[in-house]
Amino acid sequence: MSKSSVDKKIKKASELHRAGKLQEAAKLYRQVLQEEPNHAGAMLLLAMIAEAKGQKDEAMTLAIRSLQIRPDNPSGINFLGNLLRNQGRLEDALEIFVGGLESFPANHEILNNLGMTLEAMERYQEAEEVYKRVIALKPDLFAPYNNLGNVYRKLRRLPESIQCYEKALSLNPTSPVAWVNLGIVLKESGRYDEAEAVFQKIIKLDPKQSQAHSALAGLYRMKGNLEQAIVAYRNAVEVEPNNPLLLNNLGNVLMDARLYKECLVCFNRAIRLKPDYALAYSNLGAAYTFMGRSEEGIPYFRKALELDPSNLSAFNNLLFALNYVGKSTKEELYAEHCRFEELFGSKYRACWRPHHNDRDPNRRLKIGYVSGVLRNHAVARFVEPIFKNHNKANFELYAYSNCLQEDETTERLKGYFDHWRNVVPYSDDELAELIRQDGIDILVDLSGHTALNRLLVFARKPAPVQFTMIGYMQTTGLKAIDYRVTDTALDDPATNPQRFSSEKLVYLKSGAAPFLPPPNAPEVNELPALTNGHITYASFNNLAKATPKVYETWATVLHQVPNARMLMVGNRETILNQFSAFGIDESRLEILPRQPVVEYYKLHHRVDFILDTFPYTGGTTNMIALWMGIPYVTLKGNSGVSRAGAGILGLVPPLRELISDSTEEYIGKAVSMAQNLEQLAEWRRSMRPVLARKFDIIAQRFSAELETAYRTAWQRWCATAPADA
Repeated sequence: MSKSSVDKKIKKASELHRAGKLQEAAKLYRQVLQEEPNHAGAMLLLAMIAEAKGQKDEAMTLAIRSLQIRPDNPSGINFLGNLLRNQGRLEDALEIFVGGLESFPANHEILNNLGMTLEAMERYQEAEEVYKRVIALKPDLFAPYNNLGNVYRKLRRLPESIQCYEKALSLNPTSPVAWVNLGIVLKESGRYDEAEAVFQKIIKLDPKQSQAHSALAGLYRMKGNLEQAIVAYRNAVEVEPNNPLLLNNLGNVLMDARLYKECLVCFNRAIRLKPDYALAYSNLGAAYTFMGRSEEGIPYFRKALELDPSNLSAFNNLLFALNYVGKSTKEELYAEHCRFEELFGSKYRACWRPHHNDRDPNRRLKIGYVSGVLRNHAVARFVEPIFKNHNKANFELYAYSNCLQEDETTERLKGYFDHWRNVVPYSDDELAELIRQDGIDILVDLSGHTALNRLLVFARKPAPVQFTMIGYMQTTGLKAIDYRVTDTALDDPATNPQRFSSEKLVYLKSGAAPFLPPPNAPEVNELPALTNGHITYASFNNLAKATPKVYETWATVLHQVPNARMLMVGNRETILNQFSAFGIDESRLEILPRQPVVEYYKLHHRVDFILDTFPYTGGTTNMIALWMGIPYVTLKGNSGVSRAGAGILGLVPPLRELISDSTEEYIGKAVSMAQNLEQLAEWRRSMRPVLARKFDIIAQRFSAELETAYRTAWQRWCATAPADA
């Protein structure tokens, strides 16, 4: 074949290649190679077609051979280097690009690809310098500004990241990639309204931009606008119906909305498309847990951790599910919490830095509280009395709020603090550094393994003394946390509970937490059963706590009290399915969707007696029930979460007779209440005044006792004594 003939075939093949007619183009490239086996150009172009078809091995073989024949070809250098990088062979890609720069030191494409490789290797400072070199060579080029913005985002230099994306967009105003990047970094900077406007702008430019729909949905979800989030995620999935990430995200927001049947479909589809998708397995387990089927969820959490041992949410969810099911021994459950330390906490111990806080044992201390629910949330009812009653002369208070959805409760809580930090946009490293800069003496976790926790900040030991309390009622497993606040009701000293706590237990005489009754709760009414002609049982606990064994027990109560009714709040289908399995007709159940908080309080006017969940008993719901004059039966277990219900009943001594040690006793007490309406009516009338006095006394005593515990822990640190001394 003559040179002119080869050139014609290459030209024709290239035209077909650009037109997307890959098979025809490949045929011509092969004809060229039959005549000229060492034609590097045809070989490289054929490699590009192989890559486009997903034929990675063939693409790699052809690209390597092409560059061996013609090592001075920048296109060959860039293609092979990118191919290696995309296959995760980062060191090999780095070698190709560095070698290419020896021949072409001013080639901006090789430089840009080198920067992307360094970025993939997490060598961000080096990548930054390389991108700056590209910009110096080509100041009007879009890509290096966008890439530099990505590097600054990963370095958490967000203002510089925004500047880079804005410069990139000035060079290419219609780039959806840069617009999405800008929106994401605005969101991470806490500039939520601007981020939303950017995502809306992208969608207006191109309604098929699934990433923009997804980012907008994520923002809506963060703000608690679930309906809008569902619509936006559905729009994203409509564009990319086989994208497992989008299906998983849609499943998450459907789960938030308690649309469990639909979310299960999404998670299962995501797993079929991506069988090694650890996050989808974890979310599938979470869905089963929220449906009260924790035992079915546990294998999915374990599968998620098998695929990705660093999946923090899977581990948190696993611990909760194990508590809900209640089949693990204390030893087994503690071992799981210790495994959390092994997988997530231990890696940071070697990086703990000395603390230079002033070791004056009696000075005013800086106390930092970390929580994701400093808003109208159950935890706020327990922590507000602490904040309110702190001695400001002795303690300077810092709040590290990991909660975006601020409300009236948030604004009220802010008034108790000297310093308030919204830390939602902060990475764990950034937050740990901020805490160090603030000079916090004692850092307090209020979440444990619950949602929106920042346990990995505590794992970095940013404060010399660290506590955990209220949110979780058992050990975190982290060695970086020194103390856990509890009481004898949750952790009976006679059973030596210290064996099952990585933190030193701190017992307070006034209890594990104070409680602030809701000021907007209605007055207590008369017992409904006196006029209804039947007793109404209820449970307002999280349905995740209601296992099949709980439903079986409740069904037995209903069978033994034939005219009784049961009132519940939650997913109707889930509740009906559980009760029907034990022969309870739908006509005996009233199932309402989740209620606004004031309406939830009013529901108690229709209830005579509460049936507690087990082994994970109610906390806030039980407190509210008592405040509304409604007692409850509870089954006391051997762990903190299974003893909370019993501990709360202890606030009203006559109600201690409702504490059970077996399901048979639980059933007997619940059934007997249907024949003891006068006693229920008397308790209902007398309970609130008793509790009002008790809650006020406890709030003041608790804060004083807690401050004594803080001071003692601080003085121990000042004397360099370990926490377990």
